[in-house]
Amino acid sequence: MLTAVSHNCNSRTELLYLRHNPLPRFSNFYSHLSHLYTKEGTARHGLVRGNIVHDCYAVSGYASGIYVDGASNISVEQNICYLNDMGFTLGCEVPGFVARFNKFQSNFAYHNMRWGFSIGAYDPFGTSNDTSGTVESSWIVDNTSYNNAQANTGEGELMIDYATESAIVGNIFYCNSSNRLMISNFPDLVNRVWLDWNMWWTPGGANNAIFRVNGWPGPDYTTWSQYRNASYEDPNSLFGYPRFVSTSYPTPNLHLLSNSPAIGAGRPDYQPIPTDYDIDMQARIMGGRIDIGADEYLAAAKPASGEHRTSAPVAFALYQNYPNPFNPSTKITLDLPLTSYAILAVYDVLGRKVASLVDGLTEAGSYQISFDASRLPSGNYYYRLQAGNYIQTKQMMVLK
Repeated sequence: MLTAVSHNCNSRTELLYLRHNPLPRFSNFYSHLSHLYTKEGTARHGLVRGNIVHDCYAVSGYASGIYVDGASNISVEQNICYLNDMGFTLGCEVPGFVARFNKFQSNFAYHNMRWGFSIGAYDPFGTSNDTSGTVESSWIVDNTSYNNAQANTGEGELMIDYATESAIVGNIFYCNSSNRLMISNFPDLVNRVWLDWNMWWTPGGANNAIFRVNGWPGPDYTTWSQYRNASYEDPNSLFGYPRFVSTSYPTPNLHLLSNSPAIGAGRPDYQPIPTDYDIDMQARIMGGRIDIGADEYLAAAKPASGEHRTSAPVAFALYQNYPNPFNPSTKITLDLPLTSYAILAVYDVLGRKVASLVDGLTEAGSYQISFDASRLPSGNYYYRLQAGNYIQTKQMMVLK
């Protein structure tokens, strides 16, 4: 069973249950009270996609934006968690349980109080006696974690606890002024967690980057080179400024600029998989090597200048809006190879039309359409183009 629950968020609790059908989806479940939660080894073969989760705080203890606990074969993709106690947590709190084959991929985490991403059971019930469960054969891959650990209580962008045979690969970890990038606890239980092809950054620079790695021999490491030399982790990773579109508070735009060093710097052995998408549901690896982080930069998908190019394209096309997520406006680009009766409309998650952008006979050409969502609440929306026999729908996020 897969469960979504707002766990003590603003003193309220809401439950949504979904039984273990093949690939159940929490697509487009979003709320300022929402906490996605799978419990005690019962969830199997699930997909959690396209959610915006924020302002989840526990009355006692802590609340994650998205928490997968004791489950197996759960994929958490294209979600955004911000302003929660914790961002994304992959754990296993029940003694004797093992959470396997779970994946967090292509998500944004920012401005959470304690950490952006966590892997491993973190209940400190006597580490030497193995009185908690563990996480194994799981992945945190191609995510972007920015400016978390806001509470400044000792956590970092990444937390590693009871975990084994797992990988943390292809992520951007951008720390706040605390300079704490990674915290790893319980040295007798943390082993064989592979970290590589990530990008790390803190305003303090490479000589003031804190990696609290009690799971490896030796003291805390306070520089980038000390951490890599002593732990043998992240041999191909980068320490550098990732160059996001915007880091403004409270709604940063964590897409990559064209001069970002994260572009084409991902793992070279990556082979394109048809089901792999970035945060915008665009295909990965657009020529060359995969990018680091949740955004796969694609200049061709960004809107061209001007509202209309007169040269006719060769095929119908509807491109991903940019920027995405956005507040309050974005651009949608479409191609019409023939003069057509075109309809471009925006719908909410219930299928209700919230905006009509094009509706009429339209000359052949490439068009850039502005969409202003000032009057709409945060959440997922769909825009749909119908022109002749061509129909295409894409998803976008309003994030206020």
